[in-house]
Amino acid sequence: MDEAKEISFAEISESVLFYFSAPALAKASSGIFAKQAGITTGQLAEPMKNVNRISNSGLKKAIKLGKFGQLASTFSIILPFVFSIAPMRNLMTLAGTGKKEFTSVVGLKKQQKIKQKKEAERQAGKLLKVLGISALAGLGAAFGILAAAKNKNVYKKNRTCS
Repeated sequence: MDEAKEISFAEISESVLFYFSAPALAKASSGIFAKQAGITTGQLAEPMKNVNRISNSGLKKAIKLGKFGQLASTFSIILPFVFSIAPMRNLMTLAGTGKKEFTSVVGLKKQQKIKQKKEAERQAGKLLKVLGISALAGLGAAFGILAAAKNKNVYKKNRTCS
């Protein structure tokens, strides 16, 4: 029963992340990064082959920066959760049985199960903190790069070396 619960958790989590979260996050971030780059969401949705044909270098740069921000923010939120699925499955086993692997699950005393469940809860809390920090760091990096790229003193297309 515990194994079925773990497998179901993993399959449902992956499906939600890949099929539902990614498109929803990409759509939400498109509005944010289109506004940040000073373009419309329609321009941001243009395929790269069409963007490369644009003669206005300022518009081309803005669209590319918007696309970068959209991708970086979406992945910085989703990837920590993707990598957390396997540890969360292991924590489910630890909490339910007191063992780290199904191959070592045997009849356990109730006291030992309670102790292991508390340890699993502590580790899960620690894992969630790390995931949150990872997602925020990715978002911060994406916004930082975009802000620096918009700053005319930092990003100059035709820089001359002295």
